[in-house]
Amino acid sequence: MRVFKTVLGMAGGLLLWLAAGCATTPYTDRTQFITLSESEELQLGDEAWQEVLKECSVSKDEKQNAMLKEVATRLIAVADRPNYQWEYVVVDDDATANAFALPGGKIAVYSGLFPFVNSVDDLAVVVSHEVAHALARHSAERMSQQTMIALGSLLTDVAFESNQGANLAYSVISQYGFTLRYSREQEYEADHIGLILMLKSGFDVDCAIPFWERFDPDRGYDRLTQYASTHPRGAARAAEIAEALPELKKKYGKTD
Repeated sequence: MRVFKTVLGMAGGLLLWLAAGCATTPYTDRTQFITLSESEELQLGDEAWQEVLKECSVSKDEKQNAMLKEVATRLIAVADRPNYQWEYVVVDDDATANAFALPGGKIAVYSGLFPFVNSVDDLAVVVSHEVAHALARHSAERMSQQTMIALGSLLTDVAFESNQGANLAYSVISQYGFTLRYSREQEYEADHIGLILMLKSGFDVDCAIPFWERFDPDRGYDRLTQYASTHPRGAARAAEIAEALPELKKKYGKTD
């Protein structure tokens, strides 16, 4: 009875906490669960960015920096986040073909990405995706989800009195049934919002399909690998984009 009352009280508190964490993504209007305030999120992003600048070597390649500056400037102009302290750098790391964004508009593109980039439009495909992550507050959403999972684990531990089998089952279900699925949803959402930002800033969105088809180093993966991955593969992204583009062009494309 004591365990039941404890679990019931924890569950009630968790439900109140969940209800207080509702937010909505821009453009897609998806309901999110976010417990961090935007000011807390921006502070965490700034602190993480300072660590990035300490640990990474910033590229001095003039062409790469000029391309990133042009792309970032145009995307920032349509992002409508005047409270963000936007910063962007090219990280000097030819072995890494990647990019990332931190809360508050901090964007890093690795120099290893540029061999896959044939134009500013190609680069805009990647950078708009990262800007979209920041606008949609995906980092805060992920942190909130992980906190919820940790609380769920604690609740399971109390309810089953530290039963290892129950905790293992909860861990597997939360990882493959919730965490990774949500991450893939965020990735597709960032692609979608990124296309809108590209259209609003005048980039050629048609290059997104061949870019993701080209930028697919993991060809040959099996269905299980794809399911367990946190990022959709290039062919899958290209298919989603091809389906979404006609409607997005009608709604957000420039007519002048």
